[in-house]
Amino acid sequence: MKLTSSTLIAAAILLGSEAVHAVNLRFFFANNCSGGFLEIRDAQTHQCYNAGSPAASIRPDVSNVIDHTFAYANSNCQESIQASASDGACVRPSWTITSGKYFLKGINVRRTPEEALAESLPCAEPTAYGFVDAESGEDVVRDIPAGARNAVYEAFSKGELESFAKSFA
Repeated sequence: MKLTSSTLIAAAILLGSEAVHAVNLRFFFANNCSGGFLEIRDAQTHQCYNAGSPAASIRPDVSNVIDHTFAYANSNCQESIQASASDGACVRPSWTITSGKYFLKGINVRRTPEEALAESLPCAEPTAYGFVDAESGEDVVRDIPAGARNAVYEAFSKGELESFAKSFA
């Protein structure tokens, strides 16, 4: 069998479409996925994440690779009370979100061993926080400072992440 360059290119495109996508999962103070947020950087599909502080809405920072995003009322992604949205849309239930996760498109049918393992791992907490800069309109994302996790959660619960960031700069 002779492989042509077009065959190799098609194979490379197919393999590239299966590549792992970096997704940041954001828990928002506001119920419309805007304003201040707590973020899990490089969140893995199927992995449960705790919001850290009660949130009103949840959304991944990308949408083109997301099948469904789930929000849960409890802190371990148990499905007793849940809400979801497809294609990376904002999930905004009428109750407080304490945990969430997402699934990539095409993954639900054929989960890898790593994704099955992710479902069994304990929930992780946010690694960063962010807000929309009032002057530039751009998202500002910062790591949660060592020893300041509770202060970040308190600022989030009051909708004051931007002022917290300025006091920490």
